[in-house]
Amino acid sequence: MSTQAAPASPPKPVLVPGYVRSLVFQGLRSLLDVRVELASRLTVLVGANGSGKSSVLDGVHHLSRLLTTLDGQHLNLRARALEHFVGESRLDQLVTRGVLHPDLLLAALTVDGGLWLTASARDEDDHFALSVAAREATQGPPPWSAMGVVEVGSPMSLRDLQSTPQAVGLARCTRLRLNARRVRKPSYSEDEEPTVAEDGSHLATALAWLGNNHREARDAIEADLARVVPGVRSIKVPRTKIYRTEEEALRIDDELVTRHRKRELVADTVEVEFAEAGFLPIAQLSEGTVLALALLTVLHSPSCPNLVLLDDIEQALHPDAQYELLEIIRKVLDEKPNLQVIATTHSPYLLDSLDPAEVQVLALDEHGHTHVKRFDEHPRAAKLMQSLHLSEMWSGLGEDWVLDR
Repeated sequence: MSTQAAPASPPKPVLVPGYVRSLVFQGLRSLLDVRVELASRLTVLVGANGSGKSSVLDGVHHLSRLLTTLDGQHLNLRARALEHFVGESRLDQLVTRGVLHPDLLLAALTVDGGLWLTASARDEDDHFALSVAAREATQGPPPWSAMGVVEVGSPMSLRDLQSTPQAVGLARCTRLRLNARRVRKPSYSEDEEPTVAEDGSHLATALAWLGNNHREARDAIEADLARVVPGVRSIKVPRTKIYRTEEEALRIDDELVTRHRKRELVADTVEVEFAEAGFLPIAQLSEGTVLALALLTVLHSPSCPNLVLLDDIEQALHPDAQYELLEIIRKVLDEKPNLQVIATTHSPYLLDSLDPAEVQVLALDEHGHTHVKRFDEHPRAAKLMQSLHLSEMWSGLGEDWVLDR
């Protein structure tokens, strides 16, 4: 294994408009009352399974989705919230269990101010309010003094809110749950600018579009994939035929009859060239290669979101590949000043390339509620880092210290 580089120098304060500097959660699953201070545009969450890492990402994503109008519609908050908070995302499924009259609060504080959602499911009807605060009004515990509130009948529409400095970072957010099976599938799209979906679908079509319209991005993806996966030479996107089953409504003797028919389509697929093996179809590539390619395509796309949320950033990658991927993410962050990445990991190898201020440690108390502290908040962090790698500190200290008052 190659020698890992020293961790990055301590992150400097970020002043980019829309940068999310802290997150506040109240009443979201195990996040009964949690505040996460983000010291860098790259943040990695660590902790035991079930400690609330994914809930942090989910909370940010829920808030972001409320800022996203569908098909250009100028929806009011209640209409948009009722569209979003359904199924597994119903309020009664999200709120902390075992708490009397649980309410939900999701908030993001940016360098420009604050944005927070309050939701209540105490009676038959769910109630929502989305508020905006100036920077000077976001000090102390929430809720903060509001500049504007989006509610039923409010003159401020969701579309208006999207353009405010407080919302600009959150309004363009993706919650990546990359699935290798989905990534491998041939794809086609009628979109003017195809992009990789949150599960990794449409990778091939996104790569084809980049190759025709943004060759520099496609070249960067190839070069960075070769850093993560030794032996990679190039990527190509050939065309292939696929078949899709469609429903067709027919009228026979004044009756509507539904029939299924197969439609032949021309789609895109991916092949990767290796130094020794030549071009291999994406179906034959390893899970780590496939997932890394999807993530790199998201990051290098001209339409890359401002905020990327990612579970298990190290998924299926060799330790050396994890290090290379992290270095690539740092490079992309330098190239895209509006980009911010929040990820989770269970990999100790990854931590050795991070500064303690970039690592958030999560732990559950005896009631099953999440507590969060940055690694640099450990009272002996500075001294221990003089002789230990961050992975060794994590292995030795664990997460229980987070619960110390």
